[in-house]
Amino acid sequence: MSNKYTTEVIVVRNGKPSSGHRVSLEFTGGVLSGGLTNDFHTNSSGVAFVEHASTGSVKVYVDGNHSNHGTTGRAPGRITVYI
Repeated sequence: MSNKYTTEVIVVRNGKPSSGHRVSLEFTGGVLSGGLTNDFHTNSSGVAFVEHASTGSVKVYVDGNHSNHGTTGRAPGRITVYI
């Protein structure tokens, strides 16, 4: 299955975009429930462009962790994570 969607994830720390973070999405609804994307890294603007093949509800993981911030959203789309 090819990656035909992109979700923009913005990571914010102390009120500023934060670079160098590892970001992935876990799909929580639908046929591929529990599917995890590859890791993508935030750029100098704090943005990671996460490529994926599915759509729907997601949990956002930053540096392998979801429970510290609990951010969820819809993919594809734009999701801001405050860490």
